[in-house]
Amino acid sequence: MKRIEEFLFKISGYQPRLREGQFVVNESILKKADEAYDNGDYETCTKIWLRYANLNNGVSLLRLAECYWRGFGVDSDVKKSFELLQKGTFLVGGAQNYFNLGVGYQMGGFVAQDYLKPYFFYVCASFYSNDDEIDLKKKSEERMVQVYKLLGDVDTEKADLILRAIDRGYQPAGMGIADEIIENL
Repeated sequence: MKRIEEFLFKISGYQPRLREGQFVVNESILKKADEAYDNGDYETCTKIWLRYANLNNGVSLLRLAECYWRGFGVDSDVKKSFELLQKGTFLVGGAQNYFNLGVGYQMGGFVAQDYLKPYFFYVCASFYSNDDEIDLKKKSEERMVQVYKLLGDVDTEKADLILRAIDRGYQPAGMGIADEIIENL
């Protein structure tokens, strides 16, 4: 499994997560933060999310990413927002989160522009979209095609391997991918 994860980290740019280090938060604490956010009390919600994001809680990381993106309760910082989004997505998954990462890497600006990474994230968003996310699935697939056309020969081979692996059911949120893919590189 370690070789599999190393391969996926190599192509996605992620660092290994601390599986045992993800801190689980009592739902009532997250509910309190969500209510504060809904009521416009950004100081309270960011204080809670910051505390638990520092303890490696995926949900808190994702919610805090939005606060940094919009400047709610903290100074707006899109680079910090993207870093939090990456870490939170790595721990939690989620089709919309994968799509957002794909857009970030495709557009560049606050991260180095890349085409293999957004392809990977759009594939994940497409495959893990649920029935309520048909538009997201369609947008992901359209962007997959756009980005695929921009990839070089070596990267298109890797992109094809990623697509086949995820199509076979290897879940990127858990960082699983087939050993055979590594052998085919």
